[in-house]
Amino acid sequence: MTVDAGSLVLALAAVLVSTFVQFATGSGFGVLGGPLLLLIDPRLVPGPLLLLTLVVMLAVVWTERRGLRHLDLGWAAVGAVPAAVGALWLARLMDQRVTEVVVGLVIAAGAVAGLAGWRVPQGRTTLIGAGVLGGALSTIAATPGPPVVVVYRAEELARYRANLSLFFVATTVVSLGVYVASGDLGQQDLVVAGWLAPGVALGWAVARLLVRRVPPGVVRPAALALCVVSAGSLVASAVVG
Repeated sequence: MTVDAGSLVLALAAVLVSTFVQFATGSGFGVLGGPLLLLIDPRLVPGPLLLLTLVVMLAVVWTERRGLRHLDLGWAAVGAVPAAVGALWLARLMDQRVTEVVVGLVIAAGAVAGLAGWRVPQGRTTLIGAGVLGGALSTIAATPGPPVVVVYRAEELARYRANLSLFFVATTVVSLGVYVASGDLGQQDLVVAGWLAPGVALGWAVARLLVRRVPPGVVRPAALALCVVSAGSLVASAVVG
């Protein structure tokens, strides 16, 4: 896989911004980065994006590790693991454009509902359901976040960021395992992810300077708004492309 210089610069910028957003809101790396990288070069998703996602999520979990005193998303992970494995079969059956439209509409519906004030009860059943959707979306489009963002709430920002990112670590590891076992993740994906890794490092550096200045009250609405934007981009790219 070769990526031209112009596309590489754009992809690095997308990764940088997405990394900062992940550190600031606890979500958004795949939701924002996935559609942007698809627009730049469809080959950047899901393999390279999943590899970068794992690095970013581990970095956020380490940075916000004090928030892991309470592990809130265990039930979501229970739903996500089998869904992430089964979704590869679904992804192979569905046309890529159809998949992108379906994923975009699911993301948009959940995010708009959250912004409108619709509160999904945060319990075992809803967390498992969100985990199932998130696990499937992780394998299909490397975007496990929106279903869980709609359901999960925590008052402490460190707890919110750390638990969301730990959930994303789990879904990403499973999805990567599925792609490795199926032969759909190759050495070229590792090489491209390595080219884009400086974007992660720069995004992390910017986040260390600015994240603590983000007002707590804007974190969840910002995460939901990003879900809407990314969903629109994903559907538009599928329809136009």
